[in-house]
Amino acid sequence: YTGVDLTAPTGHGYVHVAAAVRPNPVPHPLRNEPDKTWLIARLKRSAEHLERLDDVERVAVFDAIALPPVDRWRGYLREHADAVRPARFDLVVLIETTSTAAARRVLSTTEFAAVSSAFDGVARQTHVMAARAARRLGQIDTTCDGLFVSGYFVAEDPQVVPELWRYLAGWYAAETDLDD
Repeated sequence: YTGVDLTAPTGHGYVHVAAAVRPNPVPHPLRNEPDKTWLIARLKRSAEHLERLDDVERVAVFDAIALPPVDRWRGYLREHADAVRPARFDLVVLIETTSTAAARRVLSTTEFAAVSSAFDGVARQTHVMAARAARRLGQIDTTCDGLFVSGYFVAEDPQVVPELWRYLAGWYAAETDLDD
């Protein structure tokens, strides 16, 4: 597969909150357990409060229907166990902010604390990261229902990951009509 043409980032910042609540390697039924359904509803209410902040453009809550198996990479993960933990996140809150500085400011708000604390006692693992986009395919429309792909990559050489994503995005574009 040939890589896709990636465009320049928007300059927006992001806060990525990921949690392992009930990760499942195969597609789960269309219904979640009641406690996870309750957590998703709570996160969506918290997202509404976050979106009222001047620094926040939009917030999306994602619930995974399947996670890729990690058995193929078990040797690599075992060799790098001190530095790498498999990303088995089945709930993600993605906060898009007006800038990277705004993303860092959002982390200290009471509205963000409500999102973060929602996972307390429910998630086996959480990961919070303020970030920026280095490159992108296009704007993601999270206002409609659909399937969204989240990938978590790791490499010793930081230059490897963007090239890996460019190649995989080419595969997704060719095989699944991925366009954003």
